[in-house]
Amino acid sequence: MTLRLALFAAAGGALFASSAPAESQQRRQSGPLSVSVVNRASSSVQNLYVTPADSPTWGSDLLGKETLTAGGRQTVRVDRTAGCRYDIRVIYSNGENDVDTDVNLCASSAVTLTGDKDMTALRLVRLAARRPVGLFMFYNRTSIQMTEMHSGANSHLDGMTVDAGDHTIGRFRRGDGCAANLAAQFKEGDPLFLEAHDLCAQPVVSFSAPESKSMLRIRNSSAYPLVSLHVRPSGFESWGGDRLGSETLQPRDMTRIAYTPTASCLFDLKAAFGQGEDEIRPRINLCGRKHFDVEGPEIVTGKGDKKAPAAPTPEQEALDVRITNESPRPIREFFISPARTKNWGDNRIDAPLARGQSASLRIEQDGACLFDVKAVYEGGIEQRRMNQDFCKSAALGMGGLFQSIVDGGGPETGLPVSFVNVGRAGVQSLHLTPSNDTHWGDDRLGSNSLDRRARLDIRLPRAGGCFWDVKIGYSAGPADEQRRVDLCAKPDQVLRKREKPGTVISTGTGFMIGPDGLVLTNSHVVEGCRIVAVARDGEARMPLKLIREDPETDIALLKADQPAPTPFIALRRAAEAPARPGEKAVVVGYPVRNKLGVVNVTEGVVSAAGGPGRDQTRMQFTAPAQPGNSGGPVLDGSGHAIGVVVSRLGMVDDDRPSQNVNFGVSMSAVEAFLKAAGVSPPMADGGSPEKSTPAIFEAANAAVLPLDCLE
Repeated sequence: MTLRLALFAAAGGALFASSAPAESQQRRQSGPLSVSVVNRASSSVQNLYVTPADSPTWGSDLLGKETLTAGGRQTVRVDRTAGCRYDIRVIYSNGENDVDTDVNLCASSAVTLTGDKDMTALRLVRLAARRPVGLFMFYNRTSIQMTEMHSGANSHLDGMTVDAGDHTIGRFRRGDGCAANLAAQFKEGDPLFLEAHDLCAQPVVSFSAPESKSMLRIRNSSAYPLVSLHVRPSGFESWGGDRLGSETLQPRDMTRIAYTPTASCLFDLKAAFGQGEDEIRPRINLCGRKHFDVEGPEIVTGKGDKKAPAAPTPEQEALDVRITNESPRPIREFFISPARTKNWGDNRIDAPLARGQSASLRIEQDGACLFDVKAVYEGGIEQRRMNQDFCKSAALGMGGLFQSIVDGGGPETGLPVSFVNVGRAGVQSLHLTPSNDTHWGDDRLGSNSLDRRARLDIRLPRAGGCFWDVKIGYSAGPADEQRRVDLCAKPDQVLRKREKPGTVISTGTGFMIGPDGLVLTNSHVVEGCRIVAVARDGEARMPLKLIREDPETDIALLKADQPAPTPFIALRRAAEAPARPGEKAVVVGYPVRNKLGVVNVTEGVVSAAGGPGRDQTRMQFTAPAQPGNSGGPVLDGSGHAIGVVVSRLGMVDDDRPSQNVNFGVSMSAVEAFLKAAGVSPPMADGGSPEKSTPAIFEAANAAVLPLDCLE
């Protein structure tokens, strides 16, 4: 295809009349040029570009949204240049390109388009030979429409598109060098990059899908939603398209992006969090790297609405995870589940894990790094760790005092803060914001909740200062807002739903173990209580002071402020007279006090000297126990305490309830606890005379206490 140029001159054979005044002649020469374009080709003209011969880009399409039909004529206006030399590019409706170079439009004010020659690579080279501005042809060899193409900072499409299999013509200034970084963006999918392509030696460029790509897992480790993400090879001006598309990556969530490796392995990453400046991480070496954390800004105010997190890709990989039991109790069952799912799945261990033992587990990644884990210990105690990033660390120790630990994320160098729910009501949401900010931001719990004895670990941006406002949403009732909480001075925060003062939250049992008013009970009986008090019928409540507790063993020591000696139950020494299977076991306590309201006694036998999995902190007995018995004594045939009621086994499996399978804290564990507390209560050796159950009850009744947990 060629362009035929024709001169449409006024009478007398000159473009401008020679008799025109000099001033008018100068004004016409300095103003825009009007060029008449006639289309003699068989196809209509979709795009028309007329650019100065020394310009590195084609500029704007002079037809805009219009087309020039076959046989049509249209006048366009172009800026006049000193040399009056122009390059002209035409794109027809059939996709063919036509170019002519170094056209003097001051001498010829009309252009005739014939479309009778194809633009070949050889013709392209001849047209651009020895010119300051070279030409190159680029093809879209993918199956997706090309929407942008850049060399350095220059754009070569300017709103035009190149369909799959089509091509078009670009420009470059030779003085800037022949090697150019080329970046193409498509209607969908990942951008394509060509590093240091020599446009002088290779003026024909093809963008085709790479034979292989590398995958990179991106995790949002910030406290804010990530709304856009761009990745480009270092040295490129163009970022290409947003790798998140229309999705938003929520805090602690993860997605995958594909990229084509380069020789240098160095890439730039740009992330936007909705407000404020974009975060740019330059020259990241991605060779051999499969995971990258976007830490984000320290503070973002006035964030917008949440969007759904990006769905993970279906591609699966396996992760090898090592679990270690750091608890004194054996782990009976262990579960791992992706953090986005609610189903725990199957038990992952074949045999119990004793203290210090480890297990290596292989799990399907399924496009995720964050997993929830649950350990079930002998005795039925459960512990959970939520949002564990196994891509970052594939080793996890299970143990400690908390039933559930949630990783709330945040900057790696941020201020570490913990929130522990010590109340009975679950925490459904938790918002944190610097006290000088008016926006609460996002729920730091996400889809998690903090049940009783659950903990949230979070790292707050240090730019927010020490004083933060906290808003806690509970499972029932209004949210609790706390202002100007100094989290630098007190990074360990306690959460507890506030009830009306004096409200009874729960009840349990305790018993006196000495004449000086010492009371033994379970740790879970006193947990979350503002006041623990003895609540005998017809008497005023008597507050007790908490001396020491061990949530791991589930035992607590309190003291009654009474000047007179108190009745008590002697403890039987574990070393000299351990509890023996088959011996008498009597339980005295206050079960379901809201319904029964009176002291209750049951009888059975010691069924095992240890707990499940030979747990020496537990004993097992058959005397029936119900909720409310917790913290009461397990007595032998002489009326001496051989344990502290702690729990019962409700179901053997999904279909069968258990029959009188009850557990108590063993006396060996009680003695170790009291020794650590510096307490030496009266102790009894074995061999005391046997008593009847009524006699045991009468002797113990005054020392067994109904306990109220009060707000």
